[in-house]
Amino acid sequence: MMRSIGASLPPHEILLRTEVAHRLAATTVSPQISLSIWRNEGRDVDYDCAKGHTFSFYLKGGYGSRRKTHSENFGGPEKICIIPDGAYSRWGHSGPLVFLHLYVNDDELRRRFVETTEKDARLCRVPEIDYGDIRPVKNAFRALFLAWRSSERLAIESALTELLTEIYAICHPPARVQLKGGLSNHSAKTIREYIEGNLDRSLTLRELSRQVNLSEFHFQKMFRASFSISPARWVLFRRIARAREMLARNVTIAEISTHCGFSDQSHFTRSFRKATGMTPGTYRALIARKTIRSGLFAQPRSLDSDADHVNQNSGNNNDTAHETKTAKGF
Repeated sequence: MMRSIGASLPPHEILLRTEVAHRLAATTVSPQISLSIWRNEGRDVDYDCAKGHTFSFYLKGGYGSRRKTHSENFGGPEKICIIPDGAYSRWGHSGPLVFLHLYVNDDELRRRFVETTEKDARLCRVPEIDYGDIRPVKNAFRALFLAWRSSERLAIESALTELLTEIYAICHPPARVQLKGGLSNHSAKTIREYIEGNLDRSLTLRELSRQVNLSEFHFQKMFRASFSISPARWVLFRRIARAREMLARNVTIAEISTHCGFSDQSHFTRSFRKATGMTPGTYRALIARKTIRSGLFAQPRSLDSDADHVNQNSGNNNDTAHETKTAKGF
């Protein structure tokens, strides 16, 4: 029987509220990104105006699964589905399946797109894909699943970055797209470079707007259109990115806080923890343990055994389990 819910929610929230599928594992990578593994016994589901972007990777089963409005494509292990922000879709399942969902907030997806491609955020047009077989994306999903099973935070983050990079490669804007209201390519490049060159000190909206000869009001509005987030948030994300790089080197926490433009060490620690979920010291310890090994992301022969392991050991897990449950140990 088909179950649906009217409110605009992320697909993983729809699955929880309708009880269409049983959540086997879940983890929050950041406030804007989460991973979850589900088992559906063969029940149909509707996603009505889904909030955020969901990238789905089938781990086991799903051979009779299809999108009801696109019946020419069918599911199966390692098939890929993409449900963009605001999409409506109806899915039919004739048998059990286990699948992984990667959820990314729209602003976060576009912010990372700008960082990765140095293009305008509005050029990130996420395609709807029903049971695709895109090898680079499939390989990156494999790596992410294996990284999650390793329970290593840095491995998950690295694999996630690789997956999003492959996804951006298929986010093509319409031909001859004309962007209006944002920064020009030259102005956006000027601002990116100015921010990167001045992360060690306090920056003001007036200072940034003057670099491209705009009023503070118009600059903030145009920046938000082209970068998907405010100038203040972009600067903070870039400070955290530089701090990550410096934590991998023999630099003291106090020096890092100064070079990354934080008012003091306490301010840096609070900001870093809020952005990453861990303290700078914990992050440095993870790097020191060298948890990302060269063989970690090797392509497996099959994910079926791993999916079986997740499924067979899920037992009596409650769907409301806390958000840090990993794929390892099921």
